[in-house]
Amino acid sequence: MDIDETINMEGKKKLEKFSTVSGIERERFLRLDDVAAHLLLSVRTVERLCHEGKLPYNKVNRSVRISEEDLKKYEDSVHRGGTT
Repeated sequence: MDIDETINMEGKKKLEKFSTVSGIERERFLRLDDVAAHLLLSVRTVERLCHEGKLPYNKVNRSVRISEEDLKKYEDSVHRGGTT
């Protein structure tokens, strides 16, 4: 199942999409609360996963963002027997 299909509608509205001038789509990033809702975890747990290096993140000014691609990789690793 594609990650777009699994993110709830409210989270999908908050999804940030960055495009270049040429129209080529770049990575899409999610806020911590959207990732927490998607994973059914608390925001604090998602923060802990980031700080432990289990879930890669990017800082934009003072905001933390997680790419859809990194979220999918994290989910795949958990489903393959990784730990949270």
